[in-house]
Amino acid sequence: MRKKYRIAWGSIAPVLFILFLIIVLAVLTEGRLIQSNTLKSLLTQSIGYLIGGLGMIFVMALGEIDMSMGVNVALSCVTATVLVGEQGWLAVVLCSMVIGALIGAVNGLFVALFHVQGFMVTIALQIGLRGAIKGIFLLIPDGRITFNQEILKFNTLSIKLTILIIAVLAVVYLMEFSPYGSKLKAVGKVKCVLLCQGYL
Repeated sequence: MRKKYRIAWGSIAPVLFILFLIIVLAVLTEGRLIQSNTLKSLLTQSIGYLIGGLGMIFVMALGEIDMSMGVNVALSCVTATVLVGEQGWLAVVLCSMVIGALIGAVNGLFVALFHVQGFMVTIALQIGLRGAIKGIFLLIPDGRITFNQEILKFNTLSIKLTILIIAVLAVVYLMEFSPYGSKLKAVGKVKCVLLCQGYL
């Protein structure tokens, strides 16, 4: 018998609320909110936050919280800014991804092996990484960096939107249609049950 797919209204409700809010604001602003220039500006400014939020989905599914995401992004950006003048854009992107992966690995190590609460681990790491960022700035000669204009050719809405769409599709596949997502949600649900029963 074919399994019937049920709509998760609890997950769709926030999206419906946002659409309702957009409609209300569009009416109140007499349509200025939904003009192409306004939408383009809003989308350009929010893509970075949306991609960062996609990464947090995996953390939240485990029943944890990551307070170091902002400083993680900051450290990656500072490192990229320093390297962009001397290295090509590919090296900058790879370096930023490696830094983010290492920080995530450190968080996961303390949570999984040493059973430290994710909130405490990421708060401590946030403080430490702020110091690392300041240290990087102190290492810059005369406080000046050489900027490579080549990387600006990727600063277009079409490229950003393409990356966002690919990231969304990847997260949806991993969370809804792969064993990995099922395991993540199972761990998070078990934690919720144990917490409600007073075992945690």
